[in-house]
Amino acid sequence: ITVMLRTIWIATFADLIFVMTEGGPAGSTSTVPVYIYVSAFKSLDKGYASAVAVLLLVLLIAYAIGLIAIRRTLVRHV
Repeated sequence: ITVMLRTIWIATFADLIFVMTEGGPAGSTSTVPVYIYVSAFKSLDKGYASAVAVLLLVLLIAYAIGLIAIRRTLVRHV
């Protein structure tokens, strides 16, 4: 559970990165949430940013389901 919560927290960690570095030199500290923010509010491409955000949500849900499935199989074998 800790791994899943930390992954979700890191995936939504855009505000601190954007405030401190705005993606850093040549995008070296850019993450997907920062990319979504830049696409939506700097490039004014809200449709594309929404699509990327939905894709990120689907990936995080799939990751959470996978971790829960792995945890269930490990608990059964113990």
